Amino acid sequence: MESIEKLLEEHRVIERGLGILESISSEKIDKNKLENMLKFLKVFVDKCHHGKEERFLFPRLEERGLNLRAGPIAVMLAEHEQMRNLIAEIEKEVQNQKADEEKIKSMIENYVYALRMHKLKEESVLFKIAEQILDENDDKELSELFEKFEEEEIGKGIHQKFHKMIEELEKEV
Repeated sequence: MESIEKLLEEHRVIERGLGILESISSEKIDKNKLENMLKFLKVFVDKCHHGKEERFLFPRLEERGLNLRAGPIAVMLAEHEQMRNLIAEIEKEVQNQKADEEKIKSMIENYVYALRMHKLKEESVLFKIAEQILDENDDKELSELFEKFEEEEIGKGIHQKFHKMIEELEKEV
């Protein structure tokens, strides 16, 4: 199913980003690299990936019978919010002139763990359900909506810029 495969493809890029975050937090934090990764988390992970799920996939699953207020979708929405809060806390600490590097490292570890567990739930539960209850028309429409969303809401070429940034950072860390 093309639409779900697109989200899984993004998961693979996100996992590479999490590996970079782990490398950044395993030594003295390079503030520039961390700030680039925070942009990646806010734009690629949250705005783009979670945005596609929240604006298109979850409502379509609700139309096909899944409850938004209970079950897997409710869990995913709550976790998206939790991760937004974790990123905001990390950003706030990074901006602090008296930032505690160990605290930042711990916050990064918590975020990485939370996002990995979240991805695992999506891949093993939610996406499997989606593949069972969505039909070909749903898949085609979602794929088109994802593409349009990426271009209009995220910006033309931004997705690819993040892929390139991840490749470059992987070489550096």
